[in-house]
Amino acid sequence: MTRVLQFAAVLTVVLAPVWGDDQATKVPPKTTVKGTPKVPGFNAKKGAGGAVSPKGGGVRPLPTIPKAPRPQVVRFFRMTPQEREIYIDKMPVPQQNQLRKAAETWESLPPEERDRRLKLFDSLSKLPKDKQDLVDQRLNEFYTLPVPRRVMIRNIYQRLSELPEADRAQWMDRPEFKERFTPIEQQIVKDLVTYYPNPQIQ
Repeated sequence: MTRVLQFAAVLTVVLAPVWGDDQATKVPPKTTVKGTPKVPGFNAKKGAGGAVSPKGGGVRPLPTIPKAPRPQVVRFFRMTPQEREIYIDKMPVPQQNQLRKAAETWESLPPEERDRRLKLFDSLSKLPKDKQDLVDQRLNEFYTLPVPRRVMIRNIYQRLSELPEADRAQWMDRPEFKERFTPIEQQIVKDLVTYYPNPQIQ
């Protein structure tokens, strides 16, 4: 029963509503006069800011970075709708509705977005176990932070995910980055963009 509850909980986290869908817009990286990569949409003097809705709705609350699901969850996603229904029917009744809702949410995503997420999860699963655990640790630390800090971290995490690895390292060595984020926040960003880069969070 405990494993079933954990499975349903992970599905909920992975498919939770995500803040800042408009953040996925690709902006070609530019360089400053000094040659340091400029992160699109990031203003260090204003604390990175949150993503502003193009409809004028202001900064959206509850910023999230989807947690990487366990292998059994990925297998669930890869099932056909018919296979999932057979699987769900074998579960305890209290969890069946949760699983069906998660399946419906997954199927509601565009096919290309489902494929992108599966590739992201697969790339993480290929990392050594200690690196996978590190990603989990950093995500857990991210979710313990106050929402305003999570807004800042999620914004710069996504923007840095768009840059080549060398440019990320150069940007994170800038005084502005170190001044705006605490040491643990810097580590969260550094480890996530290194092992779990996700420039198109949906």
